[in-house]
Amino acid sequence: MIIWCLSNLASINNAFPVFLGLLFSLLAYFLSISGLINLLFLSLSGKKQELVYLGHIEEDKAVYYNIDDPSENILTGYDAEKKFNFSFNNLYRSQLFLIDSSSKGIGTKANRLHVFSFLSSIAGFFAFTLVTLSVFNILVHAAYVSESTNVILPTKSALAALDVIINEFGFSRKEYFTLISGLIFIWIGFNIATPKNKTSNKLEDTPPYIADGKVIKGVPNEISVRYVKQRRTTDSNNYDYVDSGERYINYGFKNIFKHTVYVATTVDIETNSEIINDIEHCISSNKSMDLILDEDLNIKISGII
Repeated sequence: MIIWCLSNLASINNAFPVFLGLLFSLLAYFLSISGLINLLFLSLSGKKQELVYLGHIEEDKAVYYNIDDPSENILTGYDAEKKFNFSFNNLYRSQLFLIDSSSKGIGTKANRLHVFSFLSSIAGFFAFTLVTLSVFNILVHAAYVSESTNVILPTKSALAALDVIINEFGFSRKEYFTLISGLIFIWIGFNIATPKNKTSNKLEDTPPYIADGKVIKGVPNEISVRYVKQRRTTDSNNYDYVDSGERYINYGFKNIFKHTVYVATTVDIETNSEIINDIEHCISSNKSMDLILDEDLNIKISGII
């Protein structure tokens, strides 16, 4: 069926957007499967490791070292929860991770084994399975109409063909799409309800010059666009991610603690275009900049508007 459908793509009107939708739904489907399998595997055979947080070296990429590693070798890994670290207060706090005993890296945050996380993964698996079947049905029906076969399907519409399929399992069209919507809401709800990974008290004392109003020097290593979600129209439920007009600026600090740590801030490019040019120069030349600390130990570029 799949080979026949793909072989007839050229004869299908508007095949590309449908095929693209199928690819995205398949990606979500396989990610939900792999995520669920990973959680089940780690719950049975994963080993615990306590990692100490040193900030984000890049967007979505956190830096740690293993508290049980005497050499304190640096580990990096993807962080799905936040893009950057914005405060010195967050540094040198440990978190619990689980990892496959044969693997290296940071593994999975221990909170992902919470019951809500399991329920979210299960709901996501079933939701994306049904979504993928729906999109695949549209593509198959379009191919069938363009190049008929001996298989008897309603040619009136893709929805009519879907009705025939889901009726075999005792579902009406309304019940089927209500089920998909409900599973997606459950998936999102349990994701939100899953508690954050617990962090320890600070394991390293913060130097006295890291305090409200103090000026320190940091070397910028990255400028990233800060995107925000924006509704396409006032009467639409569709959203796009658009440039907010701000930039994330990530800084490395080498001489404050025994490890290099990373703290970021944001800059409005419209009102601070000259500072953006200065930051780009500092990145290319590996030069430091003056930064001001606030009471929460967040940083702000000296002279910024």
